[in-house]
Amino acid sequence: MSKKTSQPKRRRVAVRVPGWYYALLAAIALVGALLLVYSARNPTISVAGMTEAGDFPMGAADAPVTMWEWGSFQ
Repeated sequence: MSKKTSQPKRRRVAVRVPGWYYALLAAIALVGALLLVYSARNPTISVAGMTEAGDFPMGAADAPVTMWEWGSFQ
């Protein structure tokens, strides 16, 4: 027969979190929420010549184009 050896129970240590920690978390959450509201209220500015993706095209639209094909894809 085997006997179970009981191990001594560990005492749980109560961890007390300081109040400034919760105040700091609340302040960070408040600043984040304010930044989200501010960015939602101010739409992005579109500049003349900008594409829908927000890029500026390089060069002139009517410029002659030279295609250089290279590479071996066999």
